[in-house]
Amino acid sequence: MERQNNEIQLEFQMTKGELAEYWLFLNVFSRTG
Repeated sequence: MERQNNEIQLEFQMTKGELAEYWLFLNVFSRTG
């Protein structure tokens, strides 16, 4: 049970990182555009 929870947490962290990168990309893109 604990192991599964850890996997979900790790996946969530990765998703958060991807979202942050995407948001940063949009910010830079809108500024240069």
